Amino acid sequence: NLLALAQKACEKVIVDWGGDRGEITHLYWGTMTGAMQSPTIDIHLTQRLGLHYDVQRTSIEGMGCLTGFRLMNLARSEVINNPKSRVLVIEADLRSAIGNSLPPNAERSDIVSACLFRDAASAVIMGSC
Repeated sequence: NLLALAQKACEKVIVDWGGDRGEITHLYWGTMTGAMQSPTIDIHLTQRLGLHYDVQRTSIEGMGCLTGFRLMNLARSEVINNPKSRVLVIEADLRSAIGNSLPPNAERSDIVSACLFRDAASAVIMGSC
């Protein structure tokens, strides 16, 4: 499911980062395919990852391929303006949730689209040097 996929990416980036998850000040979450959940996935991630209850959360949904770029731009602005900020950025999508099937008379563009867009998640922790 989308939450498990996102959590796995977050756990990996936290280990790779090597910092204390208590230092994470912000969680920026984005998806194109998982917008209909209550409570929202950013709340679930905050709890499952053991982040502080007062971590500042931002959720962006429905921006398609630009979601990750938008989240990273917001994180960049945050760390420039507050060098002590540590922003966990996570974007995840379950393309299989909206269908990966090809139309009966599939054309090349249909095949390329089905191959490019799959279930995936990625995460990064952004901070000032």
